[in-house]
Amino acid sequence: MRFVPVKSEETQGAAIVFRIRELLIRQRTQTINAAGPPVHAACSAPSDPAR
Repeated sequence: MRFVPVKSEETQGAAIVFRIRELLIRQRTQTINAAGPPVHAACSAPSDPAR
């Protein structure tokens, strides 16, 4: 096993922020995919109700 130098607090903080951002993006994508297509895309109401 080789020696790995200790990372600075700044580097560790940046890594934590990056991991949290990736987690939030992944959760958002899962939520959007679970919700299915948007409701307004499924409705086909006429744009002019007077016709």
